[in-house]
Amino acid sequence: YGDVLKAPNSVLLADKGDGLKNYFTYAWHAEHDTGALHFAGSGHPYGDHVFYTDGHPPLAWLVQWFPALAPFKIGLLNVLLMLGLFPCAWALFGILRLHGLPPWAAAMAALGITLLQPQLYRLSGHLALAHCWVFPVNWYALMRSQSVRSAAWLATTSLIATLAMLIHPYLGLMNVLFICAFHAVDLLFHWKEQSKQWGTYVRPFFAVGVPLLVFLSLLRLSDVNQDRPEEQLGGEEFRTHLSSLVLPTDPPPSDLVDKLFQPVRPDWESLCYLGAATILFLFVLLVAEGRKLFLRRDSLLRPEELGIALIAAVLVLLFAMNIWQRALGDLVPTLSQFRATGRFAWVFYYVCTVFVMVRTYKALLHQGGMSRVAAMIAFVALPGSMVLESLPRHARMASGMGATPNHFGSQAMDPEMEAIVDALGELKADGIIPL
Repeated sequence: YGDVLKAPNSVLLADKGDGLKNYFTYAWHAEHDTGALHFAGSGHPYGDHVFYTDGHPPLAWLVQWFPALAPFKIGLLNVLLMLGLFPCAWALFGILRLHGLPPWAAAMAALGITLLQPQLYRLSGHLALAHCWVFPVNWYALMRSQSVRSAAWLATTSLIATLAMLIHPYLGLMNVLFICAFHAVDLLFHWKEQSKQWGTYVRPFFAVGVPLLVFLSLLRLSDVNQDRPEEQLGGEEFRTHLSSLVLPTDPPPSDLVDKLFQPVRPDWESLCYLGAATILFLFVLLVAEGRKLFLRRDSLLRPEELGIALIAAVLVLLFAMNIWQRALGDLVPTLSQFRATGRFAWVFYYVCTVFVMVRTYKALLHQGGMSRVAAMIAFVALPGSMVLESLPRHARMASGMGATPNHFGSQAMDPEMEAIVDALGELKADGIIPL
């Protein structure tokens, strides 16, 4: 991605569809809107609430507060999106270290998980959902708040979830759902020790309740639209399928699978491929767990913190599969109003891959059965295969990035564009309607 990082303010990562819309809504709100929460760049003359426009509101507010940043607004967004891979990997490295992996193993695992993560697709599409650092950093803060019972880490968890809600409601809600599920599962398995402690209920309130209260309060106090649709908006159509998790999405593996099995490909919105080695190792771990349960030995998947996190991620995955909505939609109609629920499977991707990395390392290097060198080679194959599977995707995406110039700055205006703008000015048009 050197072509982008060499001149981030000169290019666009996406030149059509949701990507171009995300650039437009962000650029318009940053430079033309006078209010923080109202977007006037579409739906003339009513506009819309900025939380519905995918315009990176916190970043747009920063440009509003510091107008000197306005000429560099596109470059600022591009750099944040591209460099977001680093805090994503750093947080995963921290999580893996907290679960006992040595630095070399944690670094390799974090690299593999980061390079294959499904949010990468959003760099060429839905930019507001491309901030891949959000969930891993929030999960890391949650782990620290659990282990040291620190008010500072609890506040950090709450602040990151709140920031995620403001960037994009779905980005925030997937974090909120995971934190809520984690605390619920943790309480379920530790009822005797935790049920009578006031902190058991205060911590989830601050971690989950504060972000929701902030977001919903800002929305309700400032949303001027009274007739938003309440019907089902595509949750079933864009939900996660098993194929979303197990079908390779990039050639050559995807071409081979399509040729041999001719599967029905899931919708782009639901892509969340775990990686071939992750699926294989997860299957082996589950078989080993089943054998231990059958023989009534200690459980490999016992509900320690990482096991609790995996169960919580599975609960979020059921939401991504639209199962909660089918079961409870009549009782809680809001559940059925979500579109593209497949995005929520990203939580499962991060937690499941971390789980497999940790359990595989411990099974190979702590339980014996093979030489240390052979065990290390077997472990390296897991993140190594994720890196190899990700390379074609990165190569394909990089080839399409940097080719489109930045249309949202005065330097991008050519004579033809200036003539169109002048003509519109003479017409005194109130708005432009794309046909």
